[in-house]
Amino acid sequence: MKKRNLQQHYPKRILAPRGTYSSQDLMNMIECVKYSGNPLHKKHRGNHDLIPRARRRSGKSLCDLSGIFSKEEALALLKRGLELGTVSKPGIDGWPKRVWAVAGNGMLLEALSDGTGSYHGYPLTVSDQRLIRVVEIWKGEK
Repeated sequence: MKKRNLQQHYPKRILAPRGTYSSQDLMNMIECVKYSGNPLHKKHRGNHDLIPRARRRSGKSLCDLSGIFSKEEALALLKRGLELGTVSKPGIDGWPKRVWAVAGNGMLLEALSDGTGSYHGYPLTVSDQRLIRVVEIWKGEK
């Protein structure tokens, strides 16, 4: 498998234009969104009920760096990202392919869709200038 160059910007990391989702669409998503987690991004599983992998894959960023260890906190950040509209364009299922959040320690997080309304997240360890707007929105600088 070809290894990604983590220093390059990923072209799909683009905020959806305002109006892509209606307020009602986002509220409906907030009501039924799920956080599934992924053991590839966990050193300490916390209360995520994940079956650990035999070996951690190198190149995967660890959620532990963001200080998020509970499923409830991860879900709250995911819901807040939907509420603020820090989301990508919809995937084939109508849900955003990506949702971005900012952890309490200021680290930028990305949640990737696992299927209809279910996401796993991880910290972004490489700066992507296109996502500066996400941080501004989370700080309240609209």
